[in-house]
Amino acid sequence: MAAKLGLKDIFHDVTFSVLSAVVAAGAAPGAWLKPREKWKGFMTDCENAESLFMHLENTDSSDSNRIDELRHEFQVMLAGHREKNVF
Repeated sequence: MAAKLGLKDIFHDVTFSVLSAVVAAGAAPGAWLKPREKWKGFMTDCENAESLFMHLENTDSSDSNRIDELRHEFQVMLAGHREKNVF
């Protein structure tokens, strides 16, 4: 508002309306795409984690090597998730 009052003699009110619409239109795709990409990453990682947990449930509790492999796979998946989706 202060900028509008300070520049009222130079620009017309229409200029500010058009500029506001251009800024809003330019910001809209970024505001729409970022959450979409983030949600897509969360869903993919959630499905991968569910698969990993099913493998863990079907693993014999005495098979410590397999459990360690699954634990390592989960840690790699978690690190990748944080790198890609937490921004």
